Amino acid sequence: MSVASASELAENSVTESQQQSGINSTLTSPEQTTPTANSDASEYNEQDNDKDSDDRHTDTERPQKRQKTDIESDPSIGTGTGTGTGGGIASGSEAMYAQWEQTGSAEHNGQIYYIGDHAILEDIDNSSGTEGTELSPVGQILDIQREAHSGSVNLTVSWYVYPQKTSHPPYMEFYKNAVLRTFRQTVVPLERLRELCYVVQPADSMVGRPGEWVEGKMIFVCESRYVDKGDFIQKIKHWNRGIWPEAMDQKRREMLTTMVPWPDGPRELEKSLVPVEITNDSAGNTPQTRR
Repeated sequence: MSVASASELAENSVTESQQQSGINSTLTSPEQTTPTANSDASEYNEQDNDKDSDDRHTDTERPQKRQKTDIESDPSIGTGTGTGTGGGIASGSEAMYAQWEQTGSAEHNGQIYYIGDHAILEDIDNSSGTEGTELSPVGQILDIQREAHSGSVNLTVSWYVYPQKTSHPPYMEFYKNAVLRTFRQTVVPLERLRELCYVVQPADSMVGRPGEWVEGKMIFVCESRYVDKGDFIQKIKHWNRGIWPEAMDQKRREMLTTMVPWPDGPRELEKSLVPVEITNDSAGNTPQTRR
């Protein structure tokens, strides 16, 4: 057996060192490194960040859609409801910001009208049934609403009807200038007002007239209510209960209900038959009269 020389031993040692170095290099090379948990987490976080970015974009759109839906579905926007019952005068973007506030009075054509007053109005909806006649549409002002920005005014009106425009028994008698209270209510602009009038109960009409009444102003007499649902006439037993609005000024109410005696003393009120003058399906009916 031959013994290797010192030079051969040194050469073999160098070769083994290079091979070992190559193996270590292969194990630690970046190009061939197996993906680690940290690299997976980094990639997942990048994808998640993209997803969060999309979600944030979507969330910025959703409130706008919900806001649009709320505006379209909210019946109080643009209808002038405010604190009471207003009318829809404003339109478009102005309706969204309409602010209606109750006011105790309003002026029109030099006349001041108060909550609780009675008036003759233009009744384009024929709520009083006076269309096509010479009868004056009569209503009571239950509420006055003013729009804060435009200054426009709306009125909530409770309507009266005339005996001849109701279905009633042919033997039923009514006072002269009689009107019947109804449950019909509508919202109308201030411009529908024509003039002030007065509605009193028969006992007051016999004694005198309201304090501010002047010659030429109409005074109507009311003792009954006409109920559309059921089509009957019901006598009002308590005039001061439910006739005057709660928002009415107390002094105004006292003035309208305190009669100034007639100069020639109490008057007699006469009743007479009033033929029915309606042409709808209820004509000819004889509903029950409840007293």
